[in-house]
Amino acid sequence: MKVKSVGIVGTGVIGSSWAAFYASQGFKVKMYDIDLSLCQKGLRMAREFLEALRVQGLLSENACKKAISDMIVVNELHEAVKGVQLVQESAAENYEVKQQAFKVMDAESPPDVILASSSSGLLMTEIQKVTQHPGRCLIAHPFNPPHLIPLVELVPGEATDDRTMSAMRSFFEDLGKIPVVLK
Repeated sequence: MKVKSVGIVGTGVIGSSWAAFYASQGFKVKMYDIDLSLCQKGLRMAREFLEALRVQGLLSENACKKAISDMIVVNELHEAVKGVQLVQESAAENYEVKQQAFKVMDAESPPDVILASSSSGLLMTEIQKVTQHPGRCLIAHPFNPPHLIPLVELVPGEATDDRTMSAMRSFFEDLGKIPVVLK
């Protein structure tokens, strides 16, 4: 799985932390939230997370500056998924909200783009029902905060492809994360 850019959908604490993590790993990051003020707040948080990594000696000054410059805010959900190779959704923990997001994310991105949810308690089987390409959907639930803690749970839905699970496991391992695959 070759990833150059990541779409972040939902920019609260988890989404912002994911944005900081992905940017610190050299990816371009597009951040979207339903409310632009929340997205701006999320971008500020992600920048603060990166700055904290720099202060703690976990990220060089140049890497911090680059990561901060690699994060942008977009105004529409379809903009967040356009041209990215991975979408990390961290919207409200509600089936209706997540299904609406996945429906748009699925329709607006090529079928080879993996759609991952940060959900901690909802079933991917229910979320992926609204998609045309459910095999690419999975839960990638981080241990909080994702920019610091290396553990991430990978949980398939009933329609998730084995290839999707394998690709995400390898992807996270390559980034120094420790994926735990739940069945």
